[in-house]
Amino acid sequence: MRKIIIATLIVFGVVATALLAIVLVMGFWTSLQTKHLDSSETAGWVQAIGSVLGLGVAVGIMYVQHQQAERREAKQKLEREDRMLRSIRIEVDVLLTSFKRTMKIENVPDSRPVLERYFFFSEKPFVVYESLAGNLLDIRDDKKRRLIIETYSKAQGVIVLVQMNNDILAERDEYFRNMGERGQDKTNSFAHKLRYNADQFWERYEEAVLLVDSINRSFPE
Repeated sequence: MRKIIIATLIVFGVVATALLAIVLVMGFWTSLQTKHLDSSETAGWVQAIGSVLGLGVAVGIMYVQHQQAERREAKQKLEREDRMLRSIRIEVDVLLTSFKRTMKIENVPDSRPVLERYFFFSEKPFVVYESLAGNLLDIRDDKKRRLIIETYSKAQGVIVLVQMNNDILAERDEYFRNMGERGQDKTNSFAHKLRYNADQFWERYEEAVLLVDSINRSFPE
């Protein structure tokens, strides 16, 4: 809003100055045609016209400088957005590659196996996203902004499911340690929990992979 007001005032100043200069020139010309002007009157007219023209030049310079500043700021915004998109693209790609390596996943298996091992990840895996989250509104494309938020939300959900799986395994192992053979009656209960969690995990993992692929295709390298 402030920029619009400044630009409007500058344009108004240029127009008003130009009109005033035209009026003064016409008045001076009319005076020359209708009456004899002595040297002091002529000097007064010339000084008035010169002052208005000087003001016009000053306002014009302000307008040019304002336009240049606007272009520089627009260019800087585009460069910041480009760096942001590149950084996010790199982070999600690195995270997915690291996740696959940790989980030993190449492709999503048809059988969608239960996760029978413990898996641990960094407490703060989304370093770039967390540092840029407050600047997401600087991204002009709403679709890209939504894609970023959805991707990280889905990725966080995948990690939460792995942590939940760890909790189920820990509960199962602790139970069997304490109960021994007497705990075999709960085997099916733990198996059901692990199966349900695995189904949720693979479903969200597939969705996250597709979202990362979309980022890799649409964001600058």
